Amino acid sequence: RADGHRVPTHEAWLHDTLEIVEGLDILDPPLARNLPKPFQLREGGRGIFLKHGKGAQKLPAGTLLIEEMPFLLASDYDALEAQVVLGAGAGSPELKERERILASLYAGPHMTGASAVRWARGVLSHNMHSADPLPLNGRPATQAGPVGLWPTAALLNHSFLGANVARSFEPGSFAVQLRAIRELQPGEELLDNYMDACSSHAERTTFMCKQHEVAQDRDKFDAPPMLLAEASAVMTRALRMQADGNADADSVLFILQPFWERLRSGADKDPALTDFYCMLGQVLLDAGLPEMACAEGWARALQLVCAREPFSFRSAMLTARLALVSLRSAHDVEEIPASANAMLETDQASKATSDPALHATAEHWFQVAREHWRIAFGGECKCGSTFESQNPALFALRHGLLAPSSDSSSPTAANDLAATGHTVGGLKVLLEGHMRPPVVATEVSSAGQSRQVSNQSGLEGAWAIFD
Repeated sequence: RADGHRVPTHEAWLHDTLEIVEGLDILDPPLARNLPKPFQLREGGRGIFLKHGKGAQKLPAGTLLIEEMPFLLASDYDALEAQVVLGAGAGSPELKERERILASLYAGPHMTGASAVRWARGVLSHNMHSADPLPLNGRPATQAGPVGLWPTAALLNHSFLGANVARSFEPGSFAVQLRAIRELQPGEELLDNYMDACSSHAERTTFMCKQHEVAQDRDKFDAPPMLLAEASAVMTRALRMQADGNADADSVLFILQPFWERLRSGADKDPALTDFYCMLGQVLLDAGLPEMACAEGWARALQLVCAREPFSFRSAMLTARLALVSLRSAHDVEEIPASANAMLETDQASKATSDPALHATAEHWFQVAREHWRIAFGGECKCGSTFESQNPALFALRHGLLAPSSDSSSPTAANDLAATGHTVGGLKVLLEGHMRPPVVATEVSSAGQSRQVSNQSGLEGAWAIFD
């Protein structure tokens, strides 16, 4: 860390190759001679860098860089603002310590003499995060997480076009975890994308100018505003048709197809079009075309998402969705119309087709999803929210494909995840009898060939519910 830094020490862990540097908001800081070139000014004057010089080392993608418990946490913005305002006044030793830490956070320019409420809103606008739950079965969680302040993680500066970390929150504790999404070089600054990687240039500009008084440049991926407006209009029309309940998937596809054909001519480089391709994937799936849904819908969405950030929350979610749908296709499992009580036994719903290409595709997306999860979210966490437990539908189907059914005498270990099941995005999965799918490893040879090895032989009493 830089000498004399005023960073609050609050239940935070930093990788030992990192240092916190101050003085980045003045023209000729004393530390400038130690900073990598070219030197750039930073709003708030601080940043977190990899150490450089003798003995400095690179860090691979997926490295856990920072983990920090929340300093303040609340259910919504208003409740969090009340806590910050409370911390601005003198009182008990606990409130004084809260005030000290809050005073170290950047609240924006022109805050001298500001009222407590204006100052608190400045702190929140520059430092607050929403603790987004991890995706479940390739879908966003149905419930929003709390909002809070993580003072050390807040020191990371923003870059929409050059972010090199992924941010996630551990379920239960809501500890923030920041991981490298590509190889980091000595002296490189950690940069976080404060926004959704699929934000349009107009959305980025509006948000950053309002919150941080910083303009946003266009890049080679940004589409013309008229194209994005047309995409929004097409999606709105399709959503209204679906909401009416009188249109089948083919009718909705008829609405999407002209714009889809236009994008296929080479106009679809903007990640802001990701939502259109996700909608297209779902409509193609509803129309009984799962392979096309993967190839033309979600796989194309994944390409757009990864254009600026190779690994992210979105990429982990999309790859898990691709793995699940392709595995269902390999099992020849059809989507079942919405029904709260529709249930199919896993062994009955997992009759594999004879096409090895489908199995190869399913295995490919499974491995890709696991890798995106590892880099964006890590392999394990204290609360057990691993790739396996957050994708129970995928592992239930995968078990039916990989494990022989001849030996089902040994039940698997009890698993509290399986006790109640999960519901998200129209997909429910319940594992009865507190059963957990087997852990399946993949051995990869030097030639790139792979085979699966399961540590269990079977799973009776497991039910998959798809609505």
